[in-house]
Amino acid sequence: MSDNLKEKTTTFSEITLEVDNEIQQGLSVTSPASLKKPLIIYIHGHNFSGGWSGISSPLRLKIFSGEYNFLFPTQIGYGRSGQPDFCGPKTVDLIHCLVEKLKIEKGELFDWGRVYLVGVSRGATVATLLAEKYPDVYKKVVVLGGVYDMNKDYNWPTKDPLIKQNMDKEIVPLTTAELEKRSPILFTKLLQAPILILHGQKDKTVSSQQAIDLATELEKNSKEYKLVLVENADHGVGNPQIFKEYIWPFLSELRIN
Repeated sequence: MSDNLKEKTTTFSEITLEVDNEIQQGLSVTSPASLKKPLIIYIHGHNFSGGWSGISSPLRLKIFSGEYNFLFPTQIGYGRSGQPDFCGPKTVDLIHCLVEKLKIEKGELFDWGRVYLVGVSRGATVATLLAEKYPDVYKKVVVLGGVYDMNKDYNWPTKDPLIKQNMDKEIVPLTTAELEKRSPILFTKLLQAPILILHGQKDKTVSSQQAIDLATELEKNSKEYKLVLVENADHGVGNPQIFKEYIWPFLSELRIN
């Protein structure tokens, strides 16, 4: 089938819900098929276009392949979604509610036993928290350049002051307890899905020690994971080659090992 025909048979649909006066938006991308397809949920990082930024990510190479369906949620605080809370419980629960709404409205298109999370930067934090809180739903997780210990990241000596300002403004109140709610490293015992952790060794936005510490905690709890520290890569570790070499094989395989 030609790419032009595939484009014509791929459906882009905006999906919106309101919970407790908070608006959560996203973009679903589906293509017709006789078989239900796995669902990839791509959670963006700091990007004012929100979930729509996923269309310009390396995922676009798969959008018209017919292998997967996609959901690109917009984290609250971005696009036309609600007020930000910097990877907090509202962000996590609203994205999950969006997934549940998609299940009700288009459930017949998806293989709900193969729902995968891909998160970038702050999206990596949210993806890990989602998989920990809803282990029966999310079956694989890929995280790139994420923060997993929010307290340690907030106090990182070389933390970008602009990002720290965002944290000061969005995490209310800014307490140790609130930072801990946003720290997936504290909830690894709840994780059931295998997780692929990717981080650039030259990342100046988030220390690669965050990925190492998460892997250490997963090892302690006998969880299934793979850690890849990408040499000479910065915060934008998710380039097409990384997807080709690590992410697509991980998502297509039954297990990591």
